[in-house]
Parts: sequence; structure tokens; C-alpha cells
Amino acid sequence: MKSLRRRLLTWLLLGQLLAVGAAGIVTYLQVERELRDLVDDQLRLAANGLVVATGFREGGGVSSRDNKDELRLQVWEGDRLVFSSPSDFALPRGARPGFRTSTWYGLDWRSYLLTDEERTIQLSQALDEQLETTVEVAFSSIGPVLGLIPVLALLVWFGVGFGMRPLGQLAAALERRRPDTLQPLPVASQPRELQPLVTALNLLLRRLESAMELQRKFIADAAHELRTPLAAVQIQAQLLERPQTDAERQLTIGQIRGGISRAAHLVQQLLILARLAPEGRRRDLVRVDLGRLAREVAAEFAPLALAAGIDLGVVCHDPVSVDGDADSLQTLLGNLIDNAIRYSPRDGQVDIALFAADGSVVCEVRDAGPGIPPAERERVFDRFYRCLGSGVEGSGLGLAIVREIVEQHGAAIELGDTGAGKGLRVKITFPAGGAAGKVVRS
Repeated sequence: MKSLRRRLLTWLLLGQLLAVGAAGIVTYLQVERELRDLVDDQLRLAANGLVVATGFREGGGVSSRDNKDELRLQVWEGDRLVFSSPSDFALPRGARPGFRTSTWYGLDWRSYLLTDEERTIQLSQALDEQLETTVEVAFSSIGPVLGLIPVLALLVWFGVGFGMRPLGQLAAALERRRPDTLQPLPVASQPRELQPLVTALNLLLRRLESAMELQRKFIADAAHELRTPLAAVQIQAQLLERPQTDAERQLTIGQIRGGISRAAHLVQQLLILARLAPEGRRRDLVRVDLGRLAREVAAEFAPLALAAGIDLGVVCHDPVSVDGDADSLQTLLGNLIDNAIRYSPRDGQVDIALFAADGSVVCEVRDAGPGIPPAERERVFDRFYRCLGSGVEGSGLGLAIVREIVEQHGAAIELGDTGAGKGLRVKITFPAGGAAGKVVRS
């Protein structure tokens, strides 16, 4: 399991180690520069203070190579070496006056060359001692800090745990809540770093409360709508138990079949709404030929239209397609055509028109029914809402399903008049380049 505390501790310790390493490198470079300047000053002062004119004793000074920290002196008259201390010290002569660094006998040497008209003096010193001193100073400066890292790790571990205590308290408060408790969490009392999280949780709780309220209302409405056809079926079944003539019995059986059909239609519509719920909306979009789909759906409803004496037709001058879910679009067209047939009078006409306009795909369904008053055109999209006085049986879910599918495809729906004094025109526009409304002209 991933641990936020362990992750913070790891990154903080890595940062401390990097800081200590950088401090050690900087200290090393500073000490090295200071010691080199000190060596240079020593060489310069020794060379300038040396009185060569008094003479030099052969083999004078330090005669052992093991004492690398001592100064080495060499004197030339012209090109002839006249003095060297120790006598076997033969570091090459520098090319020009001043300081230089060279390697001899596997050691790095720092030399200072001073020359006049008669003599050339070269003072040299091995840098190994300088390097050892530099390393010792650098380690002595970062050593105490390295020793404190375990202590710092413990302090960081407990400090992070103390700092994350409000997060644990928030988790405990959520765990103690009942499943139906969706009141928002207090934000002002939380640390500033936790306030965005608590705000997001409150938004989620608000959406959950709204969704649960809609679900409770939906279940209550569904139970109420199902009770009516089921109660009618129960009453008709009781009537069958009474003595009846054959004609009365057939009428009762027909009424029972009608009630069962209405209940089955309502259940089917409820299942479609459940399938279109937010948690079930994500589907793979495919290219759908809307004209061909409309003709297929119209062919399915042709027997119903023929039985009702309705002239059902599809007009599609522009072969257009949209990216969408074929099953949902088929359900959308089916609900619109079914409503148009139900509300149109006998010998009426239902037309489905599809065309392209301004880069968009437009689908229109026109019927010859009584239409919908402007004041109710927004309410008819509510679940289980039916216009009074229509005299047509239905579940009140058809247009609610249509709106869900329209929103799912990023389209827009509009209700209006047909222009013939009666009838309803349903216009759906699929936008070009939308989430699911990309238009493809054939």
C-alpha cells in the first residue's frame, strides 16, 4: 500500500542529502582555493625574502622526499642549476615567471618562479598535503550534519504524522456517517491544505443527494404508474370469475391484455431510462447513417401506422451521418415516431425529415395531432408527465427518454408547431464537431 508519509519522508531526506552533498562540494572548493592562495603567498614571500647573494650550502634544507609538505628550493644561474634542496630534487624549471602547477614523481607540485638578471629561483611544494587538508576540512564540516540525518528523519516522520492528523480525523468522520447522511462537511475549520478536498467532497455529496432524491422520486412515480394498469388487470381478472357470456368474457380478456400491454410498455420504458442513467452512459461511438436508421425504424412502425390509418414517410435528401450510439438513436427515433402515431388522428400524416444545415445534422418529426401548448412544452420532458385532455394512453416517459438521448449526444431539441394550424414539430440538431455530433457529408 502506498504511504503518503513514507513518500514525504523519502523526498525530504533526499533533499537533505542533496543539500549536504552540495554544501560539502562548495566547502571543498572554497577550502581548496583558500589553501592554494595560502601556499602561493608562502612561496612568494619565501622567494622574495631569500638572499641568494649570501650563498647556499649544497644539500641544505630538507633532504628527504618523504617530507612533501616542506618547500623545495632550486637556483639557476643562466641555464645551469647551482643549488637544489634537497640535492637530488630536479623538478623541471618553469617556462615563465609566476605560479604554475605540474606533476613530478606522481605528485602534483605548486611552484613559484622568480628571476632577475643573474639568477632564477624556483620554490615548490607538494599539493598532497593540501588535498588531504581540504578533504579533512570538508568532511569535518558535513560530518555533524550527516550524523543528524537519522534524528531529522525521526522528527520528519513524527512531524508529518502530526501534520496529517486532520486528514485521519476527516476520514474517521466520514466513516462514522450513516449511508443516508449527505450533509456537507465543515470547511472553515479544516486546514487550508484540506479545504479544496473538503469542498470537492461537499460537491460530490450534493450531487449524490440530488441523484438519490431523483431516484426516490423516480421509484415512487414508477410504482404509482405501475399500480394503475396492474390494478385494472386485477379487477378484470376478478370479473372473469363471475358468470359471463362469451362476448363479455372476450371483452374482459381483451381488457386484461391491454392492461398487460400497457404495463409491459411502461416497464420497457423504465428499463430504457435505467440504461440511459449517468453511470451507464459511457459507450463507444460509431458512425451512424441517420437516414438509413430512420428508414429502418419507420419500417418497424409501418404496421402500427397502417392499422391506425396513418401515412408514415421518411424524407432524406442529404445523406448525412453522425458519430453516436446506434441503439440509443434507434430508441430516440422509435419514441418520436410512436408518439406521433399515437397522437395523430386517423388519415393523418407523420413525416420524418433529415437534412444538413450549416454543417449540422437536423432531424424533424412532424405529426397531425393536437400539438402541445407552449406553456407545457418544457414540462412534457419531465418523467411521467402527460398533457391533460389528450385522450391518449401512455407512460409519460417517451419525451423524457428522448431528452436523455439528445443530451447524451450533445444535441439540442426544440418543440414547435408544424405551421398547418395543428400538429407538433420536434426538431433535433446535432452540432458539427461536438462530442458525438460530428457531421460527415456523403
